[in-house]
Amino acid sequence: MAGRAAPLTLAQWRRILPILAVAAVIVALSWQLAADMGGGGFSPDGRQNLRLSYHLWTERAFSEDGSEPSYLREPLAIAATAAHMALLTDIPASAGVDQVLENPGYAAQVFRVNLFYLIGLLPAVWWLAWLLTRSHLVALLAIVGSWWFFARISHNTGNLLTEGPAALFLVLAAGAMVWLVQTKRLRAAVFAGLMAAALALTKAAALYVALVALPLLALSLLLFGGLPRRRALLVFAVTALTFALTVAPWMTRNYLQFGDFAIAQRGGEVLYTRAVKDGMSAEEYRGAFYAYAPPVLRHEVFEDVLGFHVEDLQPGGRYERLRRSPPGEPEIVKLGDVEGAVSYFGKAKAMRIRLEKQMAAAGLPAGEADRVLQEKAWDMILGAPGKHLATTVPFAWRGLWSFPIRSLAAASVNLLAFAALLALPFLALWRRRPDWFAFSLMSVGMFWFYALLTHFIPRYSEPLIPLALLAALALVHAVLAPAVRGSWSRAGREGNPK
Repeated sequence: MAGRAAPLTLAQWRRILPILAVAAVIVALSWQLAADMGGGGFSPDGRQNLRLSYHLWTERAFSEDGSEPSYLREPLAIAATAAHMALLTDIPASAGVDQVLENPGYAAQVFRVNLFYLIGLLPAVWWLAWLLTRSHLVALLAIVGSWWFFARISHNTGNLLTEGPAALFLVLAAGAMVWLVQTKRLRAAVFAGLMAAALALTKAAALYVALVALPLLALSLLLFGGLPRRRALLVFAVTALTFALTVAPWMTRNYLQFGDFAIAQRGGEVLYTRAVKDGMSAEEYRGAFYAYAPPVLRHEVFEDVLGFHVEDLQPGGRYERLRRSPPGEPEIVKLGDVEGAVSYFGKAKAMRIRLEKQMAAAGLPAGEADRVLQEKAWDMILGAPGKHLATTVPFAWRGLWSFPIRSLAAASVNLLAFAALLALPFLALWRRRPDWFAFSLMSVGMFWFYALLTHFIPRYSEPLIPLALLAALALVHAVLAPAVRGSWSRAGREGNPK
């Protein structure tokens, strides 16, 4: 007769209980996400994503109208939604995309694709926090913070945007790179290449960031990761090759069909919008920090303390051109009336519409307008590079405020978290921490890419929220953990004198 299993020791319970506690929290938060999933509605970007996904499902074509091919948006989240609609909903393929858009029951089923990303994000944060700190408390705080400040927000649960998958792949890419520098294993290099590619196929900006981040990752392994030169080159080759082989098929498809070796089409419009905003005056430059601050900071700091006035953002105010869509302007923009538009954003949108009309009249594809906008944008940026670099500062300020902010306390958490994230690569070099450096490569690179080459609306940096929170927690842990261990050690020596 087999003997009974030995009871768990106190030391074993101390190891198991924190794991069970974190797992229980993840289950509870996942249940809450599932319960809240499905409300909301389709934003303009969400409608485009739905149309592309629906036609990929029903017509087996990446197309917005079901006939003309497109590369308007990145493919990975589109393909995932198409598979979700085909396999996990009862939406009939014959329903038609407009009925799916207007039927709340169908829309709620579509939105449940977000569960895969948002629930997957929570254990991914746990894994990354453990790799960085070996602390379940840090992991627990990072998980709860990621849920509170990011996952539960309505446009992540009740819309069809790409911030959810981007956050997941950012965390997994950071985790893969940390795992790589800690283990130096080739399978970790393969995983890092795959996750960076998945991020690029979700957010095209990650393609350009990865072209810098992957060589820097290999260089960090060589300089302060203790890896010989030949091994570092092999690790880089495996990571880069995995990345390239994953993104190349989609980019080749776009080159063959559209003559554009890119992941998505909209880069010209985004770059042109930023180039137009480079034209802000010195007064508007100062006002941009007010206009681009969250409302609570505008009211309680800029207005009550610094003397700014809300009238400055209204029609006829000093900063009216900095607004996104002043009243009445959308109707002017739809006409392609560049001169009639007031805001910088409206002028850029109107120029795109004007060019699309011109391309249609000339019998050219609408996508040609994006190429022309990109050329115009580069001409404007390279014509005044100093001014472009200067305006990077207020746009970085704008992108900083991506947390849901309803109080000065939330604004403080937002500011401290992003300050920690942006400081981390420099602290990593100073402290010779290749894991911190690897952790920060893609996220910090994405932040500065958006600040430099886009008008950086806060939604662009929302996927960075889990990593920003974890960066702050990791730095606090690095400061406090040695002090706590030292106090325990001293207490032990005093309690057990030799």
